[in-house]
Amino acid sequence: MILNNSPFKKNSNMILFIISTSLFMWSLSAGMVNIALPTMSQFLDVSVSTISWVVLAHLLFLLSFLLIFGKIGDHLGYKNIFVVGLIIFSFSSYYSGLSLNIVSLIGYRIIQGIGSAMILSVAPAIISTVFKAGKRGKAFGYISLATAGGLAFGNWFGGFLTEYFSWHYIFFIVFFMGLILLFLSIVYLPEEEVKKSKFDFDYVGAVLIISSIMLFLLAINFSNTVGWCSLAIFLLFLIAIVCSILFCLWELRTTNPLVDISILKNYYLTLSLTGAFLINLVLSGTIFIIPFFLQLVKGYSSGFAGFIIFAPTALVVVASPLAGHLSDLFGSNMVKISSTILLIASSILLMLLNPTIGILVIVTALALRALSQGIFTPVNTKTIMNQSIDESMGIVSSLMNLFRYLGLVMGVVIFQAIFQGTIAANGISNMGAFQVSAPQNVLLSGFYSSFFLATILSILIFVLAVIEIRFDPDKF
Repeated sequence: MILNNSPFKKNSNMILFIISTSLFMWSLSAGMVNIALPTMSQFLDVSVSTISWVVLAHLLFLLSFLLIFGKIGDHLGYKNIFVVGLIIFSFSSYYSGLSLNIVSLIGYRIIQGIGSAMILSVAPAIISTVFKAGKRGKAFGYISLATAGGLAFGNWFGGFLTEYFSWHYIFFIVFFMGLILLFLSIVYLPEEEVKKSKFDFDYVGAVLIISSIMLFLLAINFSNTVGWCSLAIFLLFLIAIVCSILFCLWELRTTNPLVDISILKNYYLTLSLTGAFLINLVLSGTIFIIPFFLQLVKGYSSGFAGFIIFAPTALVVVASPLAGHLSDLFGSNMVKISSTILLIASSILLMLLNPTIGILVIVTALALRALSQGIFTPVNTKTIMNQSIDESMGIVSSLMNLFRYLGLVMGVVIFQAIFQGTIAANGISNMGAFQVSAPQNVLLSGFYSSFFLATILSILIFVLAVIEIRFDPDKF
C-alpha cells in the first residue's frame, strides 16, 4: 500500500522515467557486454566457451532469483527491493570493470545477476501500483521501448567503447548511470507500508526453484559440448524435472508458498504468460540466426549486417507507446492479435530468404518483426499485470519476467540446435557457425528449417491470442 505522504501522485511521470531508464540501463549493459565478449576473451586470454560464462553466470542467477525477490517485494515493499537492487547492480558493475582475471569478472557478474533479479522482479509491480489500469498500457509501452532501445543501442555503443577506449568502460558507464538512478529512486519512488505480520519465507520452495532453473540451464548450455544424448545431460534434465515437480507439490501444500500455484487457474493469465514465453523464444531465436544469413550467404560485413538489424529497431520507438495507448482505449486483445499477424508475416518472409533476395525484402521482414515486438510486449505486459491484486503484484511481475527471459534463452538454444542439426543431417558434422566453406545449399536448408519453426510458433502465438478472448474478464 502506498503511504499518503508519498509524492508519487505529483511525480508519476518521474517514476515512469526512473523505471524506464533503469530497464534501459539493464538492457544497455546486456547489449554492451555481448558485443565486447570477443575482446574480453583476448584480453583475459580465455576461450570463447569460458568467456560465455560472463553472460551465462549473470543469467543463471537472474532467472533463479526472480520469483524469490518478487515474493519478498510483496511483503517488504517494492521500493526497498528496487533500491537495494540498484546498489548491488551498480557497484558490482564497477568492480566488474576493475576485474583483471576471468574468475573475479564472473564472480562480480553473479552478484550483478542478483541485483538484476531485484530490479526486474519489482519494476512492473511499481508501475502497476502507481498507474491505474486504464493508463498502464501506455506506461508499459514506454518501458518496452526503453528495454528494446537499450539493447539495440548497447550493441553499437559497447562496440564504440571497446574499440576506441576499453571494454572496462562499458561497466563504468553503467555504474555512473546506476548512481544517478539510485538517487532519483530514493527521492521519488513511492514509500510503501511494510507489512508488520511475520514473514514466513518459503526456503524449501526457494531451494527447489533455484535448483530446477540452474540445472535446466546448465543442461542446455553443456548439451552442445558433450552431446544431447549423453548420460550427464540426461541426468541434469531429469533432476531439473524432479525439482520442478517437487516445487509444484510443495507449493500446493505449504501455508505460505513462494508462488501461489492457484493463480495459474486464471486461464487468461496463463495464456498471456505462455504467449510471453513463446514470442520471446521466436524473437531471440530469429535474431540469433539472421546475422549468420547476412554474413554467410549475403556476404555482408559484420558492421553492415549489424546496421541492417539495428535500423528497424527505430519502429519500436513508434509502436510501443502507441500500442500501449491503443490498448488503453480499445482493449488489449485485438491489438495483441494484430501483432501476432505481423510476426507471422515476418517469419514467412524470412522463410523465403535466398542468395538473390533483395535487401528490401530483408529489411521488410525485420521491420515487421520489430513492429510485432513493439506492439505485443507492452500490451501483453499490461494484460498480465492487470490480473494481479495488490498483494501479489510482485510475484506476478516475477512470473512474467521468468517466462520472458526463459523464452529468450530457449530461443537461442532451440534455433541453434535446429540450424546445426539440419546441417549435420546433410552430412556436415562439427561445423562452426562461421565456417563459410560449407556449401551454400546446405546453409540455406538450415536457415529454412529455423525460419519454418519460427512460422509454426508464430501461428501458435496467434491461436493463443485468439483463445484469450474467451477468457478475458473484461471482454474487450
